[in-house]
Formats: sequence, C-alpha cells, structure tokens
Amino acid sequence: MADVAWNPWRSTAVGAAVAGVTALTTFLVMGTLGPQTDPGAPGVGAPTVVARGPSEPSAADIEACRDYARTFSPERADADVRSGGAKTVRARAADLEAKQIEARYAQAYQACMKGRGFGGA
Repeated sequence: MADVAWNPWRSTAVGAAVAGVTALTTFLVMGTLGPQTDPGAPGVGAPTVVARGPSEPSAADIEACRDYARTFSPERADADVRSGGAKTVRARAADLEAKQIEARYAQAYQACMKGRGFGGA
C-alpha cells in the first residue's frame, strides 16, 4: 500500500463540494415543495397599512359614549350613601349597588370607546 500524504487543499475542495451540493439541494427542494403563498395575500414583501384615527377622542365621541353607557345603567349613582360616621347595613348595600352600577357604566363606556378606535391597553 502506497503511503499517501495528507493534502489540506484536497480536504478543502471536498468540504466546499459537500456544502455546495447541500445548498443546491435545499434550494431546489424548497423552491418546489416549500410553502406556497398567494400572490394577493399580504406577506413579508407587502406591508399592511393600518389606518389610525386621532389619538384622543373628540367631545362628540365622549358624549356619545356617555349616552350609550347611560342606557346600561340609568340609575347610576352620583353620590355616596352615608349615614353619619358608621355605615348601616342599608348604607353598605347601597354602596355595593352603586359600585355595581358604576362598574356596568364603566364597562359600557369602555366598550363604546374601543368600538370607536380609542381602546387602550
């Protein structure tokens, strides 16, 4: 058996050939079997544009949402029910009911504002 010397250039050429064949194979396989995209669908090449309205609601938006929220809580309590220093059972129940009414009002108001495009995080 002949003694063959190790040649680093031969190893480099073989490695480059393996890398080239791998790249070519990947390119061909993904080109024919890869994900198929609809040309009309927005993708990486076509950014979608989102129309943004004003950042703060106008007075008309605020009033319209207040009117909308009032339809869900017509008995909205504007004042606290208190009796002297200590709260009675009736006063506590009235406070709880007022909080529930206020929560319904706030939820309806927020839903209205979000529907108009002013929904925050």
